[in-house]
Amino acid sequence: MIHLEKTGSSNICEIVDLKVFRAQKSFVAENWVSIVQAYGVRVSATAAFPFAIYNDKRPVGFLMIG
Repeated sequence: MIHLEKTGSSNICEIVDLKVFRAQKSFVAENWVSIVQAYGVRVSATAAFPFAIYNDKRPVGFLMIG
């Protein structure tokens, strides 16, 4: 089943290791860049919420809402 989990210390490595197809690289940032940006705005008035996308227990994607 597809579900979301917050990105944190328990899953950050497997999310950073996810890669997009070569044709998609110009559309999205690397996952580690987005996670660093989300951490950076935690103390500001803006908010960013990174999530891992799982298919059962396998990470298949990443999204960030902000």
